[in-house]
Amino acid sequence: MMKRSTLYFSKNLYDSTFWNRYDALIVDQWVYQRYLNWYALPPVFKLSANERNKSIATLQQLWDFFYRLVLPRNARIGIIGGGMVLDVGGFAAATWMRGIAMDFFPTTLLAQADAAYGGKNAINFHQTKNLIGTYYFPNEIHIIPAFLKSNSIAQIRSGLTEIVKHGILASASLFETVLHRKPQDDISTLEPLIKQSLAIKKHFVEQDPYETQGYRSLLNLGHTVGHALEALHGKHKHGEYIAVGLVVELLTAGQETIAMQLLQWMKVWKFPLEWIKTITPEAMAHKWQWDKKRKGSKGYFVKVQAIESAQLAPLDVKTLLNAFKHLQHLVDKD
Repeated sequence: MMKRSTLYFSKNLYDSTFWNRYDALIVDQWVYQRYLNWYALPPVFKLSANERNKSIATLQQLWDFFYRLVLPRNARIGIIGGGMVLDVGGFAAATWMRGIAMDFFPTTLLAQADAAYGGKNAINFHQTKNLIGTYYFPNEIHIIPAFLKSNSIAQIRSGLTEIVKHGILASASLFETVLHRKPQDDISTLEPLIKQSLAIKKHFVEQDPYETQGYRSLLNLGHTVGHALEALHGKHKHGEYIAVGLVVELLTAGQETIAMQLLQWMKVWKFPLEWIKTITPEAMAHKWQWDKKRKGSKGYFVKVQAIESAQLAPLDVKTLLNAFKHLQHLVDKD
């Protein structure tokens, strides 16, 4: 049975009195400098939000930090940052003394709308995304939209990708709302989208918390290809690779109309796309073998049948590679 995380929404950043409920904090170092530097805080481990830090070496540093503090089994820590910081910080908490209490404070749109909820914690291994990880749920998740004021345009479009994915899976209205959103739209209007996105994520997670029935795996839409491309290229934001993965997987499923809608939206938001031409289909296929939906030698992907309708289906690698080549051709034409 899954442990439920309690969601809190706050208009304002918290003060020292709040933060001192924790025995320690793990904080994105940029977030620390911008938002927390002047507070009297419990011991802080500052972490650079770089994919290279989703590693065994970083876990070792965090465990050393806990060890120096003599953190007991009943300790409570706060983890403040984007998806990468929550991932590796959550993994450290999950494994210290077989698990200590933790609360999440996501600071990017992607983390607030998607990554913070669901209990997945992981590090990368051998240049492969999230290969080693746990299911370990935070007690509390605090959504503070004020953090988003300092998100870059790349972070915003990265987060919107996960929201549009949730729209494809479960809400035509959310899908349309995101597609009509423009880069100049006010950040304050994102909160309703975050709430809708989290409600969808929560539904899938609660139905299949440990991904044993295949239902939660539908949230992996776009990630079969997106994770492979991120591992091969790795110079952009996570959601920017997932957006490309969504287009390729929609084309693989024969959903060209939806794929072209999404591609047009990506162009409006100026997603980086030229790099796609540097990836060989063969290299992508090689990385795909580590996809976590694979069973034995058989691969699966999330096949979209229509907006609000998808299922896990066997993956024909030749069809997938042809879809990727088609996208490369579309990018080349531009």
